Amino acid sequence: MSLRERFLWVILATYCLASHAQETPAADPSAAAPSANDLTKGSGSEAKPADAVSVVSFQASRAASTNSSLVFRPPFPQVSAITFCAWLRFRHFTPFNDRVASYFTEWDEDLAIWNDWINKEFVLNVLDLRLKLNFTVPLYTWTHIFASVDALTLEHHFLVNNQDVPGKLVLGSEKKPLRPIAAGGLMVLGQDQDSPGGGYAVTQAFSGDMAELLLFDKLFTKKDTKETFNCYENVLGGEEPLLSTNRLEQWDFVGDVEVFDVPRDHLDPTQKNNFFILPERRYFVDSLKLCTILGLPMAVPKSESENEELFQMAVEVESICLSAYSTNVWIGGFGNLTNKQWERTDNKEPLEYQYFDASYALVTEEFQCISMGSSLYPLFWYSTACSKQTPCTACDNNPVNSIKVRGLCKESHFDRELHIHDTVNLKPIFHGTYYSKLWWDNTTWVMASRLLPDLEARMIINDPEDYPIGLRQWRITGDECPAGEVDLLLTVCGEESFPCNDGTCVHMSQRCDLRAHCDDGSDEMKCDKVFVGTDYEKTLPPPPPETEDVLNVTLSVIITAVRTLNLLDQAVTLDVQLMSQWEDSRLKYADLQPEQYRNQVQDADRLWQPELITMDDTGSRVDVVTRGSSLVVIRDAPPLPSDDTRVTKAVVFPGLGNPLLLRQELSITFQCQFDLRWFPFDNQKCSLSFRLNDVESKLVSMIASKTIYLGPEKLPEYKVRRVTLRKLEESDGQELTVVFTNLFLYYLANSYLPSFLLVVISYSTFYFRLEDFNERIMVSITAMLVLVALFQQTSSTILKTTYLKLIDVWYMNKDKIKVPLECSCWHWATARNILRYGIYMSEQSEDDRRNYPVDQLVGDIYPALTGQWNKANALFKPPVLNGKVAITPKLKVVWHQAVMFSFGKGKLDAKEWFMVKLDELFYLICVITNCGEEGCEGCVNQAHINCFCSREKKIPVKELAYIKGQEEKVGSIGPYQMGGPDLSEHKRRRRQWIGRRWKVRQSKGNGARWKILQRERRQPRRILRDFWQMVMRIWNWRGGAED
Repeated sequence: MSLRERFLWVILATYCLASHAQETPAADPSAAAPSANDLTKGSGSEAKPADAVSVVSFQASRAASTNSSLVFRPPFPQVSAITFCAWLRFRHFTPFNDRVASYFTEWDEDLAIWNDWINKEFVLNVLDLRLKLNFTVPLYTWTHIFASVDALTLEHHFLVNNQDVPGKLVLGSEKKPLRPIAAGGLMVLGQDQDSPGGGYAVTQAFSGDMAELLLFDKLFTKKDTKETFNCYENVLGGEEPLLSTNRLEQWDFVGDVEVFDVPRDHLDPTQKNNFFILPERRYFVDSLKLCTILGLPMAVPKSESENEELFQMAVEVESICLSAYSTNVWIGGFGNLTNKQWERTDNKEPLEYQYFDASYALVTEEFQCISMGSSLYPLFWYSTACSKQTPCTACDNNPVNSIKVRGLCKESHFDRELHIHDTVNLKPIFHGTYYSKLWWDNTTWVMASRLLPDLEARMIINDPEDYPIGLRQWRITGDECPAGEVDLLLTVCGEESFPCNDGTCVHMSQRCDLRAHCDDGSDEMKCDKVFVGTDYEKTLPPPPPETEDVLNVTLSVIITAVRTLNLLDQAVTLDVQLMSQWEDSRLKYADLQPEQYRNQVQDADRLWQPELITMDDTGSRVDVVTRGSSLVVIRDAPPLPSDDTRVTKAVVFPGLGNPLLLRQELSITFQCQFDLRWFPFDNQKCSLSFRLNDVESKLVSMIASKTIYLGPEKLPEYKVRRVTLRKLEESDGQELTVVFTNLFLYYLANSYLPSFLLVVISYSTFYFRLEDFNERIMVSITAMLVLVALFQQTSSTILKTTYLKLIDVWYMNKDKIKVPLECSCWHWATARNILRYGIYMSEQSEDDRRNYPVDQLVGDIYPALTGQWNKANALFKPPVLNGKVAITPKLKVVWHQAVMFSFGKGKLDAKEWFMVKLDELFYLICVITNCGEEGCEGCVNQAHINCFCSREKKIPVKELAYIKGQEEKVGSIGPYQMGGPDLSEHKRRRRQWIGRRWKVRQSKGNGARWKILQRERRQPRRILRDFWQMVMRIWNWRGGAED
C-alpha cells in the first residue's frame, strides 16, 4: 500500500470513528466509570466456577465507615497456636492501623491482626506476644500474608507472597504469663474491638478486599510449608481451618460489605493494568513531560501480551487520539543517532521488545520517535517525526513516587499523599493514602473526602487539558483551613528534589544557584534564605541560649592592608574585614548549602545586627567608610523535619545551631599617638576598640575569635610587627592593636653613617701637624657646616615634636647617648669599686684593721659582688656562675696587689698596669636581659645574657667551650661566666706591654708627651668601639621593646 492510499484510509477511519462517537451518549459526570478490576458482584449464593474465589470487599461503597465488618457465628475454641493466612488488597490505609481481624474475650483482645502503615509493619498480636513482619504492604495490589506462632513455645514462622521476610517476636511490656487463647470470644473482621462487638473506630477500620482468609489452631513450620502445607498455592494438606471466608455461611455481614467472585489466577501480586492512556493529543516532548510529572515512565511494552494490552486500550480512545499517518499513541522509545538503535526514554537501555513495521523501523534524524498504529494497522510500531504528529500519551503503570500535596494548612483534613490508580472519564484517579480522592468530573479536577462529605476542593481551570500536577489554584470548602482560593503544589519529586511550578523536578542543590534549571525558572524564585515570623522585632537582640545569661557575638578581624600611615598627621587608615557571628533562635532558614557564599541573606536590614561603635585609643569616634557588607548563614546544624504547609519546597534549618555571619569591608581612619622619642629606632602601637552601645552591652557579650593580617609586612617607613585582639577590661568590647616597627636602615645609611664619617674626618685633624693649624680649622668648620645641613635635611622629613628624638640627640651630643637597657656594662663592679667596698667594710669592723683577716674581708666582699649575679643565676639551668671557691682567690689577689702597691712595693710598670685595670670590669659579664621585662620573642627561658662590652672585658677563653655547650639550654648568646685568665688575651696584652716599655725607654725625657700621644692614638679605636656598642645595644633593645 502506498503512502497516499494509507493516508486516505486514515482519513476514512477517522471519519467513521468520529461519527460513532457522536451517536454514543455522553457519560454521566457524577457516575464513576467501572474499574478494570471491577467484576460482577453477587451475594455468594449463586453457583460459581470451580476455580473462582470469593472476595469480601469492606467499605465497598468507598466511604469510610465503622459499619463494615464480618462477625464469626460459631463459638471460638481455646487454642495455644495460631496460623493466619489470607489474600489482602488494601484500597486505603488509616492514620493508626488497619485492623484485619480482632478476637475479643471477656477481659481483653486476645488476638489481633493489623497493618501499621506508619511504621511499615504487619503485626500478628497473640495475647502478650507481638509478631512483627518488616514489610511494606502496597496499595491496590493482592498480597498474601502467612504467619504462624505458638503462644506457649514462642516458635513462629512468616511468609509474604510465599517468600521469607524478616520479622521478630516481641514480648509485651506487662510480662504476662504464657497461656492459651481463651474460648468463647467474638471474632470480627474489618474492625477493631475495644469491647465485645463494639468500640469501633473509623481510624482503625479496614478498607479493601480479602480472599481466602484462613485461621488454623496449630503451628506450621518452615518444613511444613515447603512439603505438605502451602496457603499461597491453596495446598492445605487435609488441614481443616477454624474459620474461612470461603465458608460465607459462617459469617454475619454487617453494613457496607459486598462479596464477588474472581478467578483464582487474579489473586496475583503482579495482576494490574499495565498502562494509562491520557486522552489529549500532544507532541512527543510534551507527552514525555506529562508522564514524568505524573511519576510514570512512558509506555513501552515488554512482551507480546503487553503490546496487545496497550493496543486494545489505544483502540478505545482512537476517536480522540488518532493523528496523521494513523499514529494513535506514543511509545516511550527514542532513536539513538550514534548507534542507530532504539532506546528507552527513562533509562537509555535498548528496547527489550520491538514490533516495528519493517518499512518504518529505521532510526533517522527526522524520525527519532515511536508511535503505535491505529486499528487499521493493529499492534505495529512506526518511526515517527517527534515534532510533527500529535497522538495521545501512553504511560507505564509503574509509579516511581507517590504524589505529595504541598500548601495545605496543618489542620487540613485532606490527605497529603496521593497514589494514581484506575481511571474515570478517561483520566487517572488519584487516591489519598487515607481518605481523599482526586478525579476529573468532565469540567474540572475535584478532590473530596470519603470520610467528610462536605469537604471538597475544586481546581480553577485555565486549560481543559491541564492536569492537577504542579502549582495550581484551588477553591476549598468544608476544611478547617480558611476557606477561599489557595495555591497547592502537587508533585512526585522526592526528598532530594525541588518541585518546579510546572511539576518537573530538579535537584535541591540546584535551587537558588543563580542559574535556572526549571523550564519556568521557578527554582530561582523566592530565594530568600530567612523565614521571619510576624512577631519578630529587629530592635531586640536575640535571646541567649538556655545555658547562658547573655548572647555571645564572636568577633574576628582580618586586616587586608594598611592603606596609609602618616607620621605628620599622626593618622592611620586600615582596610579591615570585620566579621561578627551570632545565633538567632527566632529565625528559620531555607535551603542552606555547605558553601557560605550561597547562603547570602536578602534584605538583611530587617534582621537584628550588632551595631559596633569604633573608637581610637583616646576614646574618640573614628572615620569609617563601608565598602561592602554581606550577611550569610553558616550551615552547622541539621535541618528540621519537612514542612509541607509551604507551597514552595524548602529544607528548613533552625536558627539555633546555624549562626549568622556579618562580613563588613571597612576603611577605618583614626588618630594614633606616635611616641617618637626613640625615632628612628621606634616601635609604634596603634589601637582601635569595638564595643556595643550601653543598652545592648547588657544583653550581648563580645568574644574575640581571631585576628589575621593579610597585607604586605613591610610598608614604606614601618613594618607590621604584630596584630592582636583582646578583651577590654573596663567595658564589654574588644581592642585591636597593631604594632609597627621602624625600618631604620634608611636613617642609618643617610643620617648616622654620614654624620659619623664627618666626625671621624673632623677628629682626624688632630693628626695634622701643629704648624698646619689653619687646615685643622678649615676642615673642622667645613665638616660642621655639612653636619648642620644634613641635620636640617633630616629634620624637614620627619614630624616636629616638642621633645627631642633620638636622631636629634645624635646630632646634638653624641657623647651622651644612652640606650635604655635594663642592665648595662657600667652597672657592674670594677676592681676600684671592690677595693673601696673592702676599705668601707674594714672601717665598719669593730676590731683593729690589722686584726681584720683578708679571708674574712673577702668573705664579706663576695656577697655584695655577686648579689645581682645570684638574682640572675636563678633564671638559668645549670648555674652560670662559678662558686665561691673560684671567685674568692681572685678577690684576694686584687686586695694583696692594692696593699702592696700602696706601700710602694712592686715594680713601677706592674703598678701602672694595675692602675689601668682598676676601672675595668672585674671578670663579670656585660648584660643580663630579663625576657619578661624586655618582651623578647622566641626565648624559651626567662632571661638570657648578651655582651656588648669591649674586648678587654670579654669572657676568658678557658670557659668558652663550657659556655657554648650551654647555649641551647640557656638561649641567646650563652651564659657568660667569670673564670680564669684569658690566655690569648693575656699574651696579646703582654706583647703590647713589652712594646710600650721599649717605647718609654726610648723616649725617656719625653715620657709625658709619649703618654699623650698614646691616648690620642687610642681615641679613634675607642670611638669605633663605642659606636658599634651603641648599634648593637639599639638592635637588641628594639627587638624586645613593646613600644
